[in-house]
Order: sequence, then structure tokens, then C-alpha cells
Amino acid sequence: MNPVSPAPQGLLARWAALVVRRRGTIVLVWIAAVIALVALAVPFGGKFTNSFSLPGTESQKAINLLKSRFPQQAGDSASIVFQADQGMNDAAVRGTVEGIVAEAAKLPGVQAVSSPYDNTQGAISPDGRIGFASVRYLKLADQVSPDDVTKLTQLVDRSHGSGLTVEVGGTVVEQGEQLPPGATEAIGLLAAVFILLIAFG
Repeated sequence: MNPVSPAPQGLLARWAALVVRRRGTIVLVWIAAVIALVALAVPFGGKFTNSFSLPGTESQKAINLLKSRFPQQAGDSASIVFQADQGMNDAAVRGTVEGIVAEAAKLPGVQAVSSPYDNTQGAISPDGRIGFASVRYLKLADQVSPDDVTKLTQLVDRSHGSGLTVEVGGTVVEQGEQLPPGATEAIGLLAAVFILLIAFG
């Protein structure tokens, strides 16, 4: 009885056998490749962005129309919120709040600021203790400079006191507080590669 000759191995089978025989070298090559990719991602990887355009769509047409006809409404905004125990209509409180609003209007990138004392319904709470000012920027939140956002938060931070609490929020501030991926994410990616290599032998 003639012995059965082994079936010829295909390309994938030969590659798998080579990987098993040289598994130590393969692991080192993968580690080196990951390190090289992480190193190259810093100078050549570009920047993360949340902005995009959809030419020809109705939403993009609306944005373009706002920019051309109503630029003061084309950007995003931040909100400065005031809380005063003695009430927003207290003379001292009102003077302080109006001073903060005036300073905010002079910050870089700001188009306009609406005061809680403007004829805007709902800018002051029914009990008179809380009010807000809307800070309208010329650009969308992802296009506002982080330095410009920092100037706004610094203004708010130094405005507390004398029974007045001031906070800031909104789309512009949230976007400005987001940090780009850094070394921590790269370490996490490298750890994930090691875990996968161990899990799959």
C-alpha cells in the first residue's frame, strides 16, 4: 500500500508556517512597526478636526447664507452665567455684571455679547438671582483659537466675589477644553498590541 503523499501547501499555509517558526522575529517586527507609526503620526499625521462641509446640501447652503448675509449669527457661542444672592437687579451686582459683559465684548474673536439686562425675555430667572449673557463668536466652535477661549475663561475666573458667582459654558468652551490625542493614547495603543499578540499566541 503506497503512502499518501502530503498535499501541496498553499501560499497562506507556507506563510503561517514561517510565522510560527520565526515568531520571535515577527513579534519584534510588529513592535518596531507600531513604534515607527506612532513616531511618524506626530509630524506627518495631520490635525484632528470636527469641521466639515457638504457642498450642495441644504444645511451647507444655510451656513453659507448666514456667513454672507448675517455674519454675526454664523459663529457659535458661549454662555456666561451669573448667580447673585442679593439679586441681579442689585445696583452693585448690575455694575459688576455690565463690566464683565463689556470686557467680554472686547475679547479676540467675539462678534457681540448680549447682556442679561437687554430686552431679552428669559435672560434673568423669575426669582431674580440668576442671569446669563450670550457671547457670540465670529467662527464656529472648532475654528475658535484655544487662546481666545482661555481669555474668556480667565475673565470669568477673576470675576467671582462679593456674593456674585460667575461660570461659563457652551459649545465654544466645550470645544476649547478638548485635548488632542497625545502620549497616553500612544501608550494605550502599544499596550493593546501586546495584549492581542499574547491573546492570539
